Formats: sequence, structure tokens, C-alpha cells
Amino acid sequence: MIGRKKRKNVVGKTKTKRAIKFIMQIMKNDFTYQIPKDDNEYIDHLTHEFLWPLRLFGYEKLKESLWSLTKVVTAQDPEHDYKTKDFTKVIETMKDLINGAWVFKDRMRRERFTPPLLNIEWVENPFRQKVKHQDPDYDKRNRPGIASKGDLKQLNKYELRNFNIALDDFFSKISVVEWCLLLDKWHEYANKWDSIASSGWDDQPLDTYENFLKLIEVAYYVQEAYYCGFTKDGMPHNEHLFEDDYTIIHLDAGNTGKYNPLEHINWIMHRYNATSLKQEIDEWFDCGIEKDSLWNKGEPGKLVRIYEDVATLLEGGWLLTQGDEVPSFWLDPDTYDHFEEPKLEEGNGLKEHHLTNKQFSNPHWALSKIYRRTGVGLARQELLYMLHWALQKEFKAYNQFDELRQELFKIIELIYLINIEVCSRRTKRIKEQTEPN
Repeated sequence: MIGRKKRKNVVGKTKTKRAIKFIMQIMKNDFTYQIPKDDNEYIDHLTHEFLWPLRLFGYEKLKESLWSLTKVVTAQDPEHDYKTKDFTKVIETMKDLINGAWVFKDRMRRERFTPPLLNIEWVENPFRQKVKHQDPDYDKRNRPGIASKGDLKQLNKYELRNFNIALDDFFSKISVVEWCLLLDKWHEYANKWDSIASSGWDDQPLDTYENFLKLIEVAYYVQEAYYCGFTKDGMPHNEHLFEDDYTIIHLDAGNTGKYNPLEHINWIMHRYNATSLKQEIDEWFDCGIEKDSLWNKGEPGKLVRIYEDVATLLEGGWLLTQGDEVPSFWLDPDTYDHFEEPKLEEGNGLKEHHLTNKQFSNPHWALSKIYRRTGVGLARQELLYMLHWALQKEFKAYNQFDELRQELFKIIELIYLINIEVCSRRTKRIKEQTEPN
């Protein structure tokens, strides 16, 4: 009995110690539950205070209202009635946005969290289009996708890759309290006939406006990153090329989640080598040109598949030339989720080709020149016509399309060489990517 009582006392003391330790831990954490970083709710916990003012007011509306406020506080013309507008909601929203931005920035620091998308290493695009081959819209078209989508004009290239640079710059100018006090002065002069600049409270109101606008753009950027989970491949820099004006319609990034054209090229070029695909195009085009000839190398669906593959390669080659820089993992086949060994030519060499010696020895330059000052719309439309003509006898192609055929041959040969070059850098074995973790 005595031994049993001793054991009960020992167990009781152990439970008491554990309870005290648990309570102390709770007190140490200020009675807050720390959400694990891999939890689905963590990003919301991180960004909530920063994003809710933007979501409540609206991105475009807030930008417009901020500009209206700026015009009012800088004006000193008593003949206009815009000094009578109420900007209270705009002022309060901007204060909430500033405070939320500080909380967001401080929370990342305290919890030692860096969004994966900020760690992307950018390298020179080896396939980029040379300046002399670029069309007038090249620079505008190759702004980062997020900048194009949100019309972001205040954030520079480096801030678009790491929004912390913009946040640090904003809070390095003056403190959170000082920004809010300045907004109070803006609110005051929104209802005065005098200008805030002439009074000396803010001698550079347009600079202040641009700082506020940059913060709004950062909030928009973070909101878009929030929807993508802050992952490194969640906000592709070329995403807008798949949406604007139907530039890319066959290379299926929407369903695959892959915006890297090299991955799509790899998937296609394991089914063909350059010679076999050119033979398919020859037979296809010959059927389209001859009125009484009908493509019959299998079911019509096979030719549709060939058309889709050729159109995808046409778009993929053009996409390779777009943008001066790309994420480094785009060029690393070891990072591809689905990698396929290329189908090699007989003897592993491209013996018969339509390339000049210079083009063959420098496929990157040759690809840039082929796509010079043009997109893929016309060639893609002519491919579709050839598909229709090859599957019926009533009509034939209105010309031989020899130029299109030769151009496709060159593109396929160059893409074949580029795919071989990229695949040669792979170090993982094929079976390693299919083995369960």
C-alpha cells in the first residue's frame, strides 16, 4: 500500500509539472496559437491585415480615389467645388493599408518566413530575341505578367521580383506613425482652399502620391501571390502571353500549370525526332494541296494530334525568344515534373536538314531570326487551313505553302537541337522521378 501511494504521488507531481510547463508556454506565446507554415491558413494569417483594406475598397477604385485626393490637396483654386468632397474613407483605408503593411512585414521577420517566390534565381534567357530581330512591342509585351495584369507602373524590375524591397523603401522614408500623421494633414487640406505644398506641410505631394501608389501596387502584388500560395512557380512572368489577344492557344499552360515552353517541347519531342515529324508534315501538306487526295494514315484524330503538336512547337519556339531573363529552374531539366528522353535521329545526328551552317551551329541565334518582328498568328492560321484541306476532297489549298513548309522544317530542326542540348544537362535517372517518396 505504501509503494502504491508513493507511485501515485510521483505520477501526480509529474502531471503537475507538465501542466505548469504547458501554462508557461502559453504565457510565453501571449496566448496565441502559432499556425504551422505548411498549413493552408498560414498565408491568410500572414497577409490578412495588409490585404483586407484593398479588398474592401477595391484596387482600381483606391487608385482613382488616391489620385482625386492628390489633386485636391495640391489645388488652391477656390472657384472649383472639388474641395467639398469627403475623402474620409480614402484616408482611413490608406492608414489601414500602411499599418497592415507594417504588420505583414514585421510578421514575416519575426516568424522568419520568406515566400518561396522571392527566392527565385533569375538568369539571362539564352534564347532571347536579339535586339535587331525584336518588334516594336517587344519590351511592352515582355513586362512581367503581374505588372501587365495589374498595370503596375511604380514597381521596378527588382521590386516586382521581391516586394520586400518596396516595403523596406517605403518604411525607410518615415515611420508608420509619421505616414499616418501626414495623411491626417492631407485630410485637413482636402477641405481647405489652400494647397498643402504652399503651406509647407508636404512640399513634394506628388512624390508622396507615388509612394502611396507604390504601396497599393505592392498590396495588389501580394494579393495575387496570395491566390497562388506564394509558391515559386505560382506567378509565371509570361502568364499574360497566354491570355492577351490569344497569343498562345495550343501550348496548354492552363491545365498543365506549366508555363515553361521547354517542358512542353520535351513532352512532344519524345514522340518524334526531327525527320519523322517533317515526314508527317510532308504527307499532311501534300494531301491538302491535292484536291482528290485525302489524308488516310489512320483515323482523322491522328492528323488533328499532329496539327496540335506542330502548332504547340510553333508557339513554344516563339515563347522561348520572349523575355530577357527567365527563372534558372526553367533551364534545369532535373526540376521538370515530367521528363521524357528525346527521340533521337538515327545515328544520333541530324544528317539531312534545311539549316545553314551558321544556323546549325548556333540554333539560339537562328530561332531569334526566324521569329523576327512577328508572332505566330498567321502561320498558325495557315496550319489550320491545311488541316481542313487534308481531311476533305471538295477543296484544295489555294497555294503550295512552300514557304510555310520550309519555315516549319527549320523551326522543328532548331527545336530538336535545343531539346537535345537541354536534355543533356539532366543528371537524374528517368526512373527516379516515378519512384514513390
